[in-house]
Order: sequence, then structure tokens, then C-alpha cells
Amino acid sequence: MTAESAVMNKLGVALAADSAVTVSNRDADKVYSSSDKLFQLSDTAPVAIMKSGNADFLGMPWNVLISVYRKQLGNTTFPRLSDYATDFFRFVSKFVRTDATVFPRSVQDAWVENYAENVLINVLVDVKHRCEQEENPAQSDKRKQIVIHEVATEFLKEKREDSQLPRFGVASARTLRARYGKTVKKEIREFFEDFSLPSLPTKTSRLLETLIFESILRTNPDSDSRTNFDSSATNIVFAGFGEEEYLPAYLKYAVDGWDDNKLRHYRSEEGKISPEKSGDVGLFGQYNPAYSVAIGVNPDFLFDMLMHMLNGVDEFTEKMMKTFARVTGHEYTARETKKLGLIADEHREDLLKWVTEYSEECEEKLYDAVGHLPTSELATAAEMLVNITKFRQRVSAEQETVGGPIDVALITKGDGFVWVKKKQYFPAKTEQAGKNDPRVPRMR
Repeated sequence: MTAESAVMNKLGVALAADSAVTVSNRDADKVYSSSDKLFQLSDTAPVAIMKSGNADFLGMPWNVLISVYRKQLGNTTFPRLSDYATDFFRFVSKFVRTDATVFPRSVQDAWVENYAENVLINVLVDVKHRCEQEENPAQSDKRKQIVIHEVATEFLKEKREDSQLPRFGVASARTLRARYGKTVKKEIREFFEDFSLPSLPTKTSRLLETLIFESILRTNPDSDSRTNFDSSATNIVFAGFGEEEYLPAYLKYAVDGWDDNKLRHYRSEEGKISPEKSGDVGLFGQYNPAYSVAIGVNPDFLFDMLMHMLNGVDEFTEKMMKTFARVTGHEYTARETKKLGLIADEHREDLLKWVTEYSEECEEKLYDAVGHLPTSELATAAEMLVNITKFRQRVSAEQETVGGPIDVALITKGDGFVWVKKKQYFPAKTEQAGKNDPRVPRMR
């Protein structure tokens, strides 16, 4: 995992990233603390790029793709930061299409197969959970088939609420079905056989096929959502200035695969400084500890508290109705029950509004404070936000997936990209010179 931050105001933007990378295998997860995640995107333009999540794209390290792109970009500049992102993704797409030795067709096909398997795994987890929750756990094949169909229907309904990927329309859907229809059918059949589940009715198999293809054509929601089927996504953050931009910005994109001869990517977040907005903070990867300090309360606690209060409204309404009926002997009519439900809905909306306004108010205070920081303090703040997450993991029982040296860079319109802190893989020249200098005293 990763912890990264972007802290900016009208003077510039500071970026910080840890160096930990988690390598998973069949036996265990191994964490290394020497990964590069923050890069200078151009040798001449004030633009940087950060990555988090999957370190590879179709088997090729992002570090290599970024290095090759920077060399190809040369002295070329673009008017806007978004133009750099567009050009970078255009470069990656062309690379995949034209270099079959690096990106063979088999690797591209494997992504679709893995994605289909991820969808089916999510369906299976929900099916098992639902069967276990029933008063009489589902045992018969017929009942299991019904539950599978119900879960797939719910997933498809939720997935269709997600935005469709840019450039992926009706034609892409037809192409995908024509190319991978047999593969997906085979995946579905073999998947349920492996888990000793019943053979599926044709209508359920077709429903699962539709779910898989619809998911491929749509964006992924937040990581906590059950319809986020892809665990191999990479988050790419571009930060800095375009040639015609005088205030900094950052743009975050999700990149998670390749199908229909197109790169699956979409913008998921952005932050920018304007005359009206003097400061901004972006947190990426594992950010809950840093966010807790930034707004003064842990976001998980805030969410749990909100859910507890929302559930409390329902419980209070139900208890009030029962108590009223017991004391007065009068049962609520359908009209009175509906009216109480509307009152409860108003209270829920008030609670949601309060939590939203509280979070926004805390963020605005933070942005105002950041807006007055000098450039050197921007870099300190960016590093500190990553360090908070690193420290939180060190003093907890969690696996330390955030760690190692923290790389820090500062980007301003005048000075461009400047490294504030950069890990070294060999002794610095000044340090080495000191070791060889006879005037330097030695410990004996």
C-alpha cells in the first residue's frame, strides 16, 4: 500500500510519497521499503507524477513507462496540466497497441479473464453470506440457484448506477461479447464447478455474463463498495502547472486495465487553486490517519457515528409506535405510520447534512491555513501528512505497508520541479568524499 499527499497554495504544490511496496504471493505478503512512487514527468516543465496501487500495468512496471515517456516528451510542453495526462495515456495506449513483444495479446486477454473471476468471487462471497443469514441456511441446489440469481440481479442494478467509461460505448460492448463471450461462459461454468455449486440455469448464466461485461465498461466506485471488482487498479496523480496556467493543480486518475483495444482509465479526483481558493490538500492511498489530523476526527469513526445515529432514528420511531400502542391501546393507522416515516426521513436528512457541513467546515479551515504557508512549509506539511500514517502503523498491530524513506518534491512556476528529499541507492558524493578525506577523524 501507499501513503501520498499533495499540499498546495498559490505559490506552488508540494508532493510526498512513502517507499513501501507490498509483494503478494501464495505464502505471505512481503513488504519492501525502496520503491519509487514520485517522479519528475518532464525535464523542463513544472509537472510531476505519482503512482499508488498496482505497481505494474499488464506486467510492465509503471516506473519504466514513466521513464520512457519522459525521454520521449523531451522539451515539449502543453498549455494545461490535463494535456500532460491526456498525452501520457495516449502514449501508453500506443505502446500497448504497437509493441506485441512487451504487451502480447495473451497478457491483454488475461486481464479480462482475471476481471471476470473477480466479479464471480464477489458474487460468491455475497451468496454465501446471504445463505448463512437465512433462518434455515440454503441447502438445496434449487435454493442456491435462486440466491445466485438474486445477488447477480442486485449487483447489476448497482453497477449500472456507475458512470460509463469514456470512449466505451455500444460498439465496445458488442466487440467485447464477440471476442470474450466464450471465455466468459467458460469462466462462469468452471468457477461454480470448483466451489461445488449447482449448474446454473441459462438465464442466470446470461445475467452473470451481462454483469461482467457491464462492469468492464463502467468506472469502479469507491474501494469500500461491493461493486468495485478490480483489485489491480493503479492511481496516477499528475500535479503542477501547464504552460498557460499560473496556479497549481492536481489530477487523479484510476487506470485498471485494457479491453476493446483501449486503455481503461478515468479521472477520479481533482484539486486546483483559484483566486477564490487559496489552499488545498490531497491525500492518496492509505490516508485515514492523516485525514484524522487534518479535520480533527477519524473518518471511520465519523461514518460509524453517522450510521449509529441513522439506525437510532429508525429504532426510536419503532419503539415510540409500540409504546404508544401499549399505553393507549390505539394502533397507528397506515396514514399515521406514513407521516411518522416522513418525519424520520427529515431527521435522517438533517443528520447527513450536519455531518457533511461539519466535514466541509473542517476542510475549509485546513485549506485556509495551507493557503498562507511559504513554499518551504508546503514541503514540510506534505511530508508530515505521510509521516502520520507511517507512525500510526508503526505503533499499531497493523502490517506496516507504509514505510521507508519519504520522497518530497516542490513544484513552483518559477523554479519548476525541485527535489526536497530523495532517497539514495548509493552514498552521496559529499559523504563519500568525507570518508576518503584524511582530515576527517575516524572512530576506532
